[in-house]
Amino acid sequence: MDAHGGSGNRETEADPSFWAVLGGGDEAGALVDLLMAHEIEEAVLDERGEETLAALISTPPETIFADDHLDEAIRRLGVHGQQLLPVVARGNSRHPIGVLGRDDIFQAYSVARLSEQA
Repeated sequence: MDAHGGSGNRETEADPSFWAVLGGGDEAGALVDLLMAHEIEEAVLDERGEETLAALISTPPETIFADDHLDEAIRRLGVHGQQLLPVVARGNSRHPIGVLGRDDIFQAYSVARLSEQA
């Protein structure tokens, strides 16, 4: 497994709010889960710092396709209670191409609505 940090709210890469956990071996580069920084911090504070990333993973996150509409992104966030949605291509739904955070989605939705009204 490999982990790549990122931020749904434009923080610096040195202080990511989440880590994308990607598979290895036959599943190299495939999205396994998104671990939020607070989940990793909680494990360390609970003196579980020796655990592997695999031990922190619960279920694969809900994803969204790059060509889905913002309404679908909002629905999936609400239904699944996630803070972030990994964005994947329709042709290869296991390999992430980006991540949308709640703030990103609502900002884009607001811009789209304002453009419609103008």
